[in-house]
Amino acid sequence: MDNRINDLRRLVQAIETVAETVADELQGGSLTQDDQVAIGHLLVALGKKADEALDPLKRSLREIALQQQSKPGTVYLDSAHGPTCLVVIPKPSVQVHKDTDMEVLKGILGTRFDVFFETMTNYKPRPEFENRTAACNDERERQAVIDAVKVDEGTPRVSFKE
Repeated sequence: MDNRINDLRRLVQAIETVAETVADELQGGSLTQDDQVAIGHLLVALGKKADEALDPLKRSLREIALQQQSKPGTVYLDSAHGPTCLVVIPKPSVQVHKDTDMEVLKGILGTRFDVFFETMTNYKPRPEFENRTAACNDERERQAVIDAVKVDEGTPRVSFKE
């Protein structure tokens, strides 16, 4: 097993070296678009293979942690090779079924409804929000609507296809 761990350590060091070289070449402008796409594709493939190898290890470590501690909290799993693994066992979460008719439940529970449930109201802009806001003729209303929302510009997603 020590040989595999040493092989993996060398692989990580090689990847770190590649990452530094790529960053330097990218900053220096010496990587063409073709090179960037090819390197990105290979790194994604490497990440997928690493994730595939990691998944069964994570499942096994979860089981080991649950055997050591079944209640919510953090379990620290040590290794003779140095690193520590943390397994966080979450508290169970309780959620209302999406198909629950809350009005019927309110009728059953009456005034005791608030003992069991917190009522929350959510607001979200309707479709065509921007067009409707632009078409609003009342400046005061339009400004109030604009002030009530924030616009998050999404980050363009990059993916690599074969």
